[in-house]
Amino acid sequence: MRHRTAGHRPARRVVAAALVLVASLVVAACGGGDDDSGGTENAKDLKIFYSVYDRQAAFFRGCIAGVEGESKRIGLDEETQVSGPDPTKQIQQMENAILRKPDAIIITPIDANALSGVSKKAMDAGIPVIGLCDDRGSVEGKAGDDRISYVGPDYKLTGELKAKYPAEQLKGRGKVGAFFGVRGVPFDIGMREGYEKVLGAAPGIEYIKGPYSKEYSAEAGLRSAQNLLTSNPDLDAMICDNSDQCIGAVKAIRDRGIKPDDIVVTSNDGITPELEAVKRGDIDYTIAWCAYDEGATAVRQAVDLLTKGEEPPEFTLDVGREYTTETIPDNAEPVSEKCSEPNFRVTIKQPKSDLIKEVLDQR
Repeated sequence: MRHRTAGHRPARRVVAAALVLVASLVVAACGGGDDDSGGTENAKDLKIFYSVYDRQAAFFRGCIAGVEGESKRIGLDEETQVSGPDPTKQIQQMENAILRKPDAIIITPIDANALSGVSKKAMDAGIPVIGLCDDRGSVEGKAGDDRISYVGPDYKLTGELKAKYPAEQLKGRGKVGAFFGVRGVPFDIGMREGYEKVLGAAPGIEYIKGPYSKEYSAEAGLRSAQNLLTSNPDLDAMICDNSDQCIGAVKAIRDRGIKPDDIVVTSNDGITPELEAVKRGDIDYTIAWCAYDEGATAVRQAVDLLTKGEEPPEFTLDVGREYTTETIPDNAEPVSEKCSEPNFRVTIKQPKSDLIKEVLDQR
């Protein structure tokens, strides 16, 4: 028997973002204008190498678009390589890049711990490394000595907010299920920590951990949601691992004949089909990141450091834009496009000046 029936669902409402970032301030970090203020006349002489492990998910495509778009805007030489989910291949990409001596390396690591050694090697060679879009540093709360800064989401905070919304909608009682994508990557670690923190503290919530799909796609989300609903047909809420998978989950819910008012669905990223599903009420809540702006910000940090000596902050965190069915604007911007109002926060921690000086002294 279902815990709730259509028409008795708690009224949807906006959940105030409990932004638990300690010692933070809001900064303007949008994608730049048409001028070339990102650097000096020397910026066009720079070479930047970007290694990223995935371009399947819309979020990563946005990060790549931001790196490439901002590099083109400035006029510098930029190369992007996609390694796939293989740390060994990504390490080899980095090794080869170091031999070619780019001015800076931006990295989205499949395994930040496995890539730490080669990242440190680049830094020792006088090549500043910036972590972008997917980095264990955002979970540990420190950027580490193998990169000068991190630009990207706060995964744990996102996980907390995605779990808090259904917990509050259900008034602390009900069955909440979640399914996952790739096991053990920084995204997975941070999200699960966020879910556990919120749902573990709600004694009236039964937290059902679903399967790992091993990829981020609508097809994978469809399979995972089907499995979750087969073993738990009375779910009151479902937390999707990302927006691509949530599109598949919406189909699985519809195929089971479950009405939108009978299940709370939350997601993150902000691809166009997902935003449309939020407007329809098939998805109740999402956090839309500004992946393009994350990539563009990483490029500007490298350029400003190398041409102006401006040290980047240790963290530039994208805490996302919260959308519900009631609050989403008609012109909501998808994750892969430049955002008019990115929600970035920069920790007040001082830049890693000593480490940055050590790196630049090797140039």
